[in-house]
Amino acid sequence: MSDNEDYEDVVKKLQELCPEAIPDYIRMIFLDAIVANSDRHTSNFGLMRDVKTGKLLGLSPIFDYNMALISRGYPSRPNKGDLLITLFNDLTNNHPEYKKYIPEINEILVRNIITNFICVSEHKK
Repeated sequence: MSDNEDYEDVVKKLQELCPEAIPDYIRMIFLDAIVANSDRHTSNFGLMRDVKTGKLLGLSPIFDYNMALISRGYPSRPNKGDLLITLFNDLTNNHPEYKKYIPEINEILVRNIITNFICVSEHKK
């Protein structure tokens, strides 16, 4: 697939090669949209194989987030028209069955994440 970034194409190929990887792929590109990782092409994720049989097992642990989390600075005007968000929304609108793989984000979840992050940060000091 070379460096294909088209989510639809990737999901079609995963359906053919390793359907077990689709839930983790959906969660990965969801996280990419949240943290503004604009570098998720097919050379920046992998599949695991059984060492004895060679059978594809699923998505490997995710890697290559060097483009995420404001590595290029804050966007001057963040909005819901962001390309990563648009691409993710297009995929889940075309395939609503994939929405079950992503968490519902609400104020309580965000506040818990922030609280836990602050607690961990304070503990490391």
